[in-house]
Amino acid sequence: MTATVVVLTNDWPSGGSTSQHRDERPFITRRIAGALAIDAEVTVVTPQGDRSTVAPDGAFTVHSLGHGVDPDRALQEALVVEALRAGGCEVPNATSPSPAERGERDLSTGSDWSAPGAPRRATLVDHARRWMRAGRDPWRGAEALFEALQPDLVVVAGSRHLGISELLDQVDAPVALLPFGEDARLLSLGLYDQLAARASVVLATSAYERAVLAQAIPASLARLESVGLFVPVHPGARREPYPVVDDRRYVLVLCPEPLKAPSGAATFARLLGRRRFPHAVVVSHPDALVLWERGVHRCFDPITRALDLWRLMAWAFCTVDLRPGRFLALTVIESLRYQTPVIVPDGGVAAAHARDGDGGLWFRDAAELIAAVELMAEPEVAEQLGRQGARYADAWYGSSETFVQRVRAATTITRASSTPKP
Repeated sequence: MTATVVVLTNDWPSGGSTSQHRDERPFITRRIAGALAIDAEVTVVTPQGDRSTVAPDGAFTVHSLGHGVDPDRALQEALVVEALRAGGCEVPNATSPSPAERGERDLSTGSDWSAPGAPRRATLVDHARRWMRAGRDPWRGAEALFEALQPDLVVVAGSRHLGISELLDQVDAPVALLPFGEDARLLSLGLYDQLAARASVVLATSAYERAVLAQAIPASLARLESVGLFVPVHPGARREPYPVVDDRRYVLVLCPEPLKAPSGAATFARLLGRRRFPHAVVVSHPDALVLWERGVHRCFDPITRALDLWRLMAWAFCTVDLRPGRFLALTVIESLRYQTPVIVPDGGVAAAHARDGDGGLWFRDAAELIAAVELMAEPEVAEQLGRQGARYADAWYGSSETFVQRVRAATTITRASSTPKP
């Protein structure tokens, strides 16, 4: 009998990975779920929505419980709890019984892997945490699903969960945690459930993410596995350049905000556009595609399709990616897969890809950015870095078969291990 996998996630966008292509968290979750769906029946359970629904979505069955929690509001409240703790509000309130005395789970520690101590009395932090979680049961109704499905594996995607640990306590199945490395600092926020001690394996999509998680999760608690990912690109992007650029030689600049914005990314994009390079500068931002030549610019409709962006990447001599890319740096990987080297801000997962793959350069200020573009404009430099980056990207993100094998090995869900339900 085929194994059964349940994926628990706060966010499962309708339309799947295509319509949410730039939203990295659901993209990663869907890829992991898809790898498991090769050998198992995968059911996705999410608290999102305003009513309970069940709907097919490709290889998955999606149960929306209709008890969604605003993740931004929950994060704000979590930070309030931490501010109270940092402000010295852990002074015991002698008039309040401890959670143990009330027969409740003690949520006062920052993490479930803290060494157990003597019973303690409630503090102002405890009261704030309890008040913020009161009346919230985003996973209400999931117990019946677990009872019916009897999963062989539960995958928990994300780090911002309320009440999910109580649900997992009722499940006799291994748990794979997909916490997203750049959210690792949230793993100790007291408002959220602490899940590392419950997980049998923690999945990372890159060596950088694994290193970040290793600093937050003790090795004695859970096994950390780097499984990479499958990041597809369209080979047809190389057939002909995007019409705006035609046969020009150009650097592609990806900017996450309009060029009029006063922040750093837009400032860097304007700097490159206005500089009189011997080659063109193409800036893609949310409001327009801008072609700069010798300091003069023309504006075109913004890029909205992934294929058009890939065409721009495939024909550029390098990609300057100013987008944050907190979890995966998806566009960096896509550029490397087209053998187009990258220039990225120093620090974070994008720079880690450039370093680990020897496929690009990184900068800390405007002077280093200009120098990096000028160096990359040398054909032999761009070609060498492009070849190296493509080898790295293809090895970790270019093979669906290799990715599936890594996920199988990490989670131990295989065809051979699929056993009949009792």
